[in-house]
Amino acid sequence: LSLGQAVDGGLLGALVPSMLIQPLVENAIRHGAAVKPGPARVDLEIRRDGDVIVLEITDTGPGFGAKAAGNGSGIGLANCRARLAGLYGERASLDCSNRPGSGAVVRVRLPFRLAEAAA
Repeated sequence: LSLGQAVDGGLLGALVPSMLIQPLVENAIRHGAAVKPGPARVDLEIRRDGDVIVLEITDTGPGFGAKAAGNGSGIGLANCRARLAGLYGERASLDCSNRPGSGAVVRVRLPFRLAEAAA
């Protein structure tokens, strides 16, 4: 398994709900990369898009809709969606899709806020 990350350095002080990224990466490993024979990869990218932080977790597994991966409506994803809705309402989202070829993409969008501004 190969893991990659790309984090915009300007986001190091941004507020992100605790324990949001961990279950998403764990899902990418457990339901994506681990069920694919041969080499597998999971990537995390965090970037800013205007007033929004975009967290994107991709894997090279079978993708959503495949028997092993489900359809993006599992308990872990539902819990993450519920937390985002409770914290941000409609200003946040969690979307699941398939990568072209094979693999899955989970994309989280949430409002950009720096830790200093919240204090």
